[in-house]
Amino acid sequence: MSNFAHIELPRVPNVLVPKSGEGLESYLLRVADHNGLLGIRELLRPIPGFAINKSVFTYIEQVAEITVQNVRDLANLRRIEQDNSTIIQDRHYRISTTPVCPMCLKEHGYAKQIWQHTLCTACPEHGVRLVESCDVCGSDIAKDRYHLKACNCGRDLTLIKTTKISNAEKWMNRRLATDITPCPPMNDFGNTDPIQWSNFISLVEFLYAHSEHNQNLSNGKALKPKSLAQSVAIVQDILPLFENFPNRVNELVKFRLDLAPPDSFSAEQRLGYWIKKLTNLCGSGRYPGFIRAVRDAVTLHSDGKYHINEKVATTENSRYLSVAQLANHLRIHEQTVMGMVERGVLRYAEIPHELKTRSILIEKSSAAELDQFLRSFMTKADAMRVTGLSRKSIEYFIEYGIFEALDAEMVGLNSSRAISATSIDTFTQKLTTQTQTKDGPKMKLKDFCARMTTNTAIHRALYMALLDGSLTVASSTKQKKLGDLEFLESDVRKILQSGEEEPLLKIVDVANILKIKDEVIRGWVKQGIIRSLESEIRGQKVNLIPVSALAEFQQTYIVLSTLADKLGTSSRMLLRTIESQGLKTVGSFEVSEGVSRGYLIEVTQLGKLLLPNQAKAA
Repeated sequence: MSNFAHIELPRVPNVLVPKSGEGLESYLLRVADHNGLLGIRELLRPIPGFAINKSVFTYIEQVAEITVQNVRDLANLRRIEQDNSTIIQDRHYRISTTPVCPMCLKEHGYAKQIWQHTLCTACPEHGVRLVESCDVCGSDIAKDRYHLKACNCGRDLTLIKTTKISNAEKWMNRRLATDITPCPPMNDFGNTDPIQWSNFISLVEFLYAHSEHNQNLSNGKALKPKSLAQSVAIVQDILPLFENFPNRVNELVKFRLDLAPPDSFSAEQRLGYWIKKLTNLCGSGRYPGFIRAVRDAVTLHSDGKYHINEKVATTENSRYLSVAQLANHLRIHEQTVMGMVERGVLRYAEIPHELKTRSILIEKSSAAELDQFLRSFMTKADAMRVTGLSRKSIEYFIEYGIFEALDAEMVGLNSSRAISATSIDTFTQKLTTQTQTKDGPKMKLKDFCARMTTNTAIHRALYMALLDGSLTVASSTKQKKLGDLEFLESDVRKILQSGEEEPLLKIVDVANILKIKDEVIRGWVKQGIIRSLESEIRGQKVNLIPVSALAEFQQTYIVLSTLADKLGTSSRMLLRTIESQGLKTVGSFEVSEGVSRGYLIEVTQLGKLLLPNQAKAA
């Protein structure tokens, strides 16, 4: 133990408490000012062996005794701690000089601790660059000056003018001060925990050192800035990597891939020390955006020596899947995945490769969305197992729109292979909640597909009765499957016998009856003007028109061309007359540019129509 360890040091008569966020030298200068002493040199002169050219931190125990403070509290004025890791370390600490923010000195009356960091260039609170030297005498602002707010030449530091900074530099200095508030236009990399920014400075130094094209690729090191100007230079060089993230990172990776020896097998080998060091700095979940950007850059800038299935891009944090990987996961063919890509269902990136399926890389997020969507559908075989219905029954439920089938055009899959599980659950719940216990012979839902009628309309009405609630479950016995639900046989027979076996006409037959083209009839069917039933003839879906529907149409409308023939005029002239009298037509549609057909007029409006000779008489 040294001899001066037992010497009792004088204590300042006027004791001051350190302020939050204040630097150690700032506090000592305030104490000296408050006790009528000229700077740190005179305040600490009683300490044996004290030398101003050494760090004040060397004498921290004696300083604590003189200022009547706790040693740990004073030590914390020299560093910022986050989860037991120090942001301002010795390699970042300014030794003899310190830049200041004139406005902070004026408003707060102390110098902030973060200004001691070599990469701290600005005050984010006021958005201005720190001042490094006196604008009168030109000397650097030294830590051993006589007064906190004045240069040794007497210049008031609070009056020095300084320049404004960009939003990017403001964001950088906020990160240094562990303030994680986003500052546009910088991108938020997804790190919201201050602990994740604990080695942010090491990352900045590393990216700065290795963004130099002439830098040694194997063991480049970032030098400690010796002045504020050098710190600003580092910030200006490194900020584009953050501001245009990840494109600038992609460019940097591409440059390094092109520069590496071409005979290296993998991208990780070709990037060498650079990727290893970056991975180390971004370990333990820090900055996942940077690692992902590097992997994406390697993938997107492939030169044929590297692709998605190799080591670097297939790690856990990779953003892409190959077509083969996604096809295997979804249990579908690779060409089906390529069809989804062509339809725009999947988001993807493309890299040079001889095989098309190897050049397409699917974004994992897009693949996950598709996977979740497909999981809500099941195959017919699964639907049969879940419901207990036969395949034919399942097909009837799909045909009549009770079960929702997958849209083949949307995702490029066979629509008959996938049925919405949600629509099955909804329909099952609807039936079970409408149970009305009845006595009498019963039949199960799975037997509805039996050939009980040859009339498609009546058969469809039976299923529609289930949907609208007019046919309810007649047994309270809890059945495990939809197909086992029981209905009163007499209720089923009543629906089957309620409809007459009326003839169904094809569209071409209706066209011949009305003496008009069949394309016009199809237009009216699409508009719902003529009631029709969907059916299937030899595997082809067709619309059939009941005789009663044709009768309803003829009682409600009259075809304009038919009316024109009876009146001995043309359809065009008759249409002009109708429009001039403020009457309306319906059913028309455009068959080609400027040509419309299918004009109808309601029978109820005929009494209001005045023909040209009647109009003159009136």
